[in-house]
Amino acid sequence: MQIGIVIQCSQIKDHFQLDALINFLARNNEYVFCFVNDRSNVPVVVLLEETKHSTELNIHIINVKRGTTIAESLLFGIGYLSRNDDVDYYGYINENIIISLKGMKCLTKALITNEDVSIVFARTRNEKIKLQLIDDECDMASTVDTLKFDRYGGLRRTITYEAVVFTSSIIPILFTESFVSYQCMDIELLLRLKSFVGRKNMKGHFRVVIIQGVGSTKEQKLSATESLKMLYIFYLKYGFFDFLRADKSKSLPSISS
Repeated sequence: MQIGIVIQCSQIKDHFQLDALINFLARNNEYVFCFVNDRSNVPVVVLLEETKHSTELNIHIINVKRGTTIAESLLFGIGYLSRNDDVDYYGYINENIIISLKGMKCLTKALITNEDVSIVFARTRNEKIKLQLIDDECDMASTVDTLKFDRYGGLRRTITYEAVVFTSSIIPILFTESFVSYQCMDIELLLRLKSFVGRKNMKGHFRVVIIQGVGSTKEQKLSATESLKMLYIFYLKYGFFDFLRADKSKSLPSISS
């Protein structure tokens, strides 16, 4: 089993710890990392090139034009991995790489454990542990972002997820002529699937899981009304989706450490 992870180099912040990444890859050889170089973060690219040539770790670096959007980087990275590696699951990590690597194992496990799940999203928001090194614990206790809708049913603001994992079955859908790249890699980007496969084919085809971390604050939890509203919006816009919310009373078995 191979898990391909795409990272846009311009999204790597100052707290990026190369040693932590190397240690993670050394302990988890099922992961293949594809860094998309948009020529805006030269120091990081130099470090990655040196690491690639001095180790046997699964690191790939591809070059794209400057100013390439996150969504476009994801497509370039997925395209490269699908041509060069036998990848079963694909993931995207946004800015906070260190924390997302720690949670990536949980997200991947959610797909493996729940065979009917095709996409898993999560975003950590605990700034206090931003610099924490990777360990072997699969801990999703930090909070996860939720969607907000206005009274007209539209997205109130853009939600960007730090980590997304999906199965290889989604690849043909992403690479269609009608696919439109957007600046942000959020839930909307992947849930526009109705444009590609049609509403009648969506039912039972995809099941979306948005993980909400155990122990998150009351204010950041979805209320029953919000959950129903999200289901309604998803039904109108995308056909039908099952929506699962993992919390203290109902958690996915794959979230436990």
